[in-house]
Amino acid sequence: MAFQPNSPLAQTFEQEWRATSGIWLESNAKPTVLIEHLRSLIHARIDDTSNVLLRFYDPRITSLWLGAMQPTEIDTLLGPINRL
Repeated sequence: MAFQPNSPLAQTFEQEWRATSGIWLESNAKPTVLIEHLRSLIHARIDDTSNVLLRFYDPRITSLWLGAMQPTEIDTLLGPINRL
């Protein structure tokens, strides 16, 4: 679904939701490809024996985990996502 940069939805996201309610992402991928990729991100391994749920969509922690990654890791993680 395409959204215009200055649409009412985009403005509401910027003003009210961005800090606490989600992330805005842009992709040219087909929705099925994008959804499959996003589903692949919900589990993270924190050591050799522990897997946890990763709330990649939570803006309160997004910058924390992205900030700890190398650029090549971010590229791999983003996959079909053009902009986050």
